[in-house]
Amino acid sequence: MSFIYYPLILSFPLYKTAEVIKKPRLTKASNWLIYWELFGILILIEPITNWIPFFSTIQLFTLIGLQIPMSPLPKLTKKYFLMPLLKDIRKQVKKVNTILKPQLEILNRVFEIDLQRLYLIIKNLKIE
Repeated sequence: MSFIYYPLILSFPLYKTAEVIKKPRLTKASNWLIYWELFGILILIEPITNWIPFFSTIQLFTLIGLQIPMSPLPKLTKKYFLMPLLKDIRKQVKKVNTILKPQLEILNRVFEIDLQRLYLIIKNLKIE
């Protein structure tokens, strides 16, 4: 279940958070965004990494290191992990967008028409 559930609920928020983090200047708030970004990624890949020895220990110390206020770990995580990952993800999103754009436009038109019909039906209902 978590193999399907977590990607569905985490992928888009993680992508949007990474878009915010990509700004050059790090603040305390962006350090926490980096923490949650990495945490979400670790949750997403957990089904795959369960069999890797000591991975949970490395994960624990990494997340603790991101919580230390003066730690250089958020900057290092951003520079060497999140930004290269975001660059790859952006390429994939653009490919998917170009493939799905015509289908999504058709779906949008159909959905818009159905909403208009629903509005007319509701408008014509007389509740007494």
